[in-house]
Amino acid sequence: MLGFKAECPSGVAREDTFRQVYAQFFPPEANPKPFARLLFHAIDTSQAGHITFEDFALTMSTLCRGETSEKLRWAFSIYDQDRDGRISKLEFLNVVLAVYALLGPRVDPPVDDWSIVDKAEHAFRVRIPDFHISFLFR
Repeated sequence: MLGFKAECPSGVAREDTFRQVYAQFFPPEANPKPFARLLFHAIDTSQAGHITFEDFALTMSTLCRGETSEKLRWAFSIYDQDRDGRISKLEFLNVVLAVYALLGPRVDPPVDDWSIVDKAEHAFRVRIPDFHISFLFR
């Protein structure tokens, strides 16, 4: 949390600043930008286009000390990018591609974008039919 305060002394971070800070935690060959974007939008629950230190601290508190259901709800928000309570195939694919981008070219065995898409398609086909957030959190 000290990094947030040091990089954003005003207590507010826009997406580009958040991505720059997040990128510092990964080797240069990784591409953390797509996943940082997903994280930023999950933290920015008010859709204000910026996150405050309070937003960041609440997220960290949830992830570190929250109940399992709170952690799952937050993880779901990374996938549910349009906030409609469902995970579409495109949303799922965006997360899978972002995770592979974090790994960088060191993935063993090496994969290309098409094999990543194929793996995501397969995983999406074997999902629970009509999975909906209300099913999980009632």
